[in-house]
Amino acid sequence: MKNLLYSCFLSSILVICVTACTPAREDDRLINQIISKHAAIQKKRGLSLCATGGCNKEGKTQGPSIDYVCKEPMDIPQARKLFVELSEEMITLMNSCDGIKPYMHHTPFVFKDLHMGILFFQAPSTYRDYPYVGLVSTLPDHQKVYYSFHKYDPSIGQDGFVRKYDHEETYEEALRLTGRMSSDDVKPLDELE
Repeated sequence: MKNLLYSCFLSSILVICVTACTPAREDDRLINQIISKHAAIQKKRGLSLCATGGCNKEGKTQGPSIDYVCKEPMDIPQARKLFVELSEEMITLMNSCDGIKPYMHHTPFVFKDLHMGILFFQAPSTYRDYPYVGLVSTLPDHQKVYYSFHKYDPSIGQDGFVRKYDHEETYEEALRLTGRMSSDDVKPLDELE
């Protein structure tokens, strides 16, 4: 038993050392810079970056995966406006970075390449209660924005949130409903900072 535990421990140390010594890929470095710039913009709005990642397709970068936490209660129109602003800013940042283009699966970067979510929490890891939006998100290769509503049910336990209602719409509908038509309407990057 001791040998098994010792072998597992040594294997873990080896994996950590090899991973730490592996140089970061250039596309990962650029995506992380773009995400950091986007997160700095969102911090001014009171949003907290809570998860990041990337999506790859056929060995090429498809785009970033980003999730934010918002503590403000919002209904669908407010959440839609915020989500569209965040999405359009990320699209602009991705398309303005010439260095990432050789690593992209295709250019220009468009909404369907984005995986982003905003979690609306009233306390740590606790969704906003219905009638406020609990989550707004999209997935790569989808053209839809998804809104989830949750209701706390103490009989379920500590994590007793049940999805009460879902709403979805195309990104084009969201753009139209917020009075935006495309990424061309986004402020220049120097005005975002």
